Amino acid sequence: MQALQEISLNDVVSNRYQPRSVFVEQDIVELAESIREMGLLHPPVVVKILGTSQYEIVAGERRVMACRHLGLKNIQAVVRERPTLEEIAHLALIENVQRVDLNPLEIAKSIKTLIDDFNLSQEEIAQKIGKKRSTVANYLRILQLPREMQQAIHEGKISLAHAKVLLSCPQASRQKLFQKMLKENLTVEKATKLAKNKNDDQIYYQDLENRLKRHFGMRVEVNGAKNRGSIVLSFADLDELDTILDKIGLRC
Repeated sequence: MQALQEISLNDVVSNRYQPRSVFVEQDIVELAESIREMGLLHPPVVVKILGTSQYEIVAGERRVMACRHLGLKNIQAVVRERPTLEEIAHLALIENVQRVDLNPLEIAKSIKTLIDDFNLSQEEIAQKIGKKRSTVANYLRILQLPREMQQAIHEGKISLAHAKVLLSCPQASRQKLFQKMLKENLTVEKATKLAKNKNDDQIYYQDLENRLKRHFGMRVEVNGAKNRGSIVLSFADLDELDTILDKIGLRC
């Protein structure tokens, strides 16, 4: 059950599962001006914290922040009775995704929280937030990227589509492509073409490395770009060195 009540803003605390970690001050100011002119059209949703006088925000943290910016003492809020932790978490996620776009990294971390803390499947999460299961999976894959790349997503320097391109690129080439994205502000289409070329090159060099390992019967490393590279033959003792020399016809 739920009811609209007037509560003190001093008693309102943030949602522990709030997916948004960064609030743009200008957005809050603009929202505050809208509330000043039009009133609070969509009251935030809160839940009473048992044993206290406080209320935890389920949805509408930006509206609460805007009301505080206006210097209001009280606020009209929808008070929900005894929602589960799961409800609090996924309602906070849904609220932000639907009203103010989270950046992809924030969505990815929120989805992981729903999986880790509440044992929800990707399919269940997809239904709750109104997205395809494949989209949920793509968000989660972001968390496989190195911290530097995740930070670039968080700061809006690269998009979810750019992140998908990076994930499709071999790890050996991923960092170079990432730096090129930042330096040249690559479109997704251009980045995709570069990643495809890197994939083709990587397949060729990996195949060459495997053939050389079979030929020499020992460790071989092939490091190559499109038109240049190196082949490294490693030997553990003089017998292995003799084997290499025999194979290439240089043993005296």
